[in-house]
Amino acid sequence: MGIENATHSITFYPFKEEGWQENGPCRVQSLFPHRDHHAVFHHRWIKLQPEQSWNIQTGTGAQLWVVVAGKASLKAQNSVQTIAEGDVIFCPAATNTTLHNDFVQDFVYLEFRYAPLTRWRLIKTLVLPLNLSSGNVSEEHQFAAHSPAGPPVDGPDPIQTRPLQPTAWGKTPYGSFAQAPFSRKELQAEFSVQWLKLEPGMGNDLHNQPLSETYVFLRGEGNVRVGDDQYACGKGDVVFIPALAQHWLRNDTSENVILLAIKYAPFTRRAVTAMVGHRMGRLLGKRPGT
Repeated sequence: MGIENATHSITFYPFKEEGWQENGPCRVQSLFPHRDHHAVFHHRWIKLQPEQSWNIQTGTGAQLWVVVAGKASLKAQNSVQTIAEGDVIFCPAATNTTLHNDFVQDFVYLEFRYAPLTRWRLIKTLVLPLNLSSGNVSEEHQFAAHSPAGPPVDGPDPIQTRPLQPTAWGKTPYGSFAQAPFSRKELQAEFSVQWLKLEPGMGNDLHNQPLSETYVFLRGEGNVRVGDDQYACGKGDVVFIPALAQHWLRNDTSENVILLAIKYAPFTRRAVTAMVGHRMGRLLGKRPGT
């Protein structure tokens, strides 16, 4: 459901056991419309039940997977590996892979599909810039990730899996610990990806920023607040926070909270203006969100 206040919106998508739709051998649930949130990717939950297999072809779009529950075998080229809860997997464009759930629990992951940044797209962006006057990303820019035809892409890299590293956490200025499974360059992406860890009692103050954020909760229970609206989030829940929205994230429990945070510019006139001001403020020594 979505909640609106005077100037911002935030949408909370709790993980649900019902509402799955058949899609070949797997079941899917789509998340919020990326048209409404000016997203640079398309996302959906995917569930593979025990003893089911799914052959995946990425086509012209790249994919990023976040494993929410269970385990599965991932066959990529000539290698087979087990992926599990918390892992992040990058599937470049023009790659084929097979997922097989040979375990007793359902395997659930969140799939992000997007158009990778290539030389072709960078040149096209310079020739045909984004339509900032309407506040929307062009239709081709939004949906190239799952279009049946598209521009040629650079040679694909092997499919890569990054598990959480227990000792690789670094402190952030926002009152949490973080580690990045992939860089933007590795993903050829217009967004950044980080695992965040909040220890008991840890959190940040009310702040805003010119980037939109998507939180995917993987372990523990945390609270997200925007203005007077607050959400109790647990495993599998997804929260969208629009650019410029005042918000905070806290752990009020006795257990660690781990989530994946994805940040991106929503490409609206207001957001682009705010981003310029935000970066100017950093150059002048102001703290983000102040």
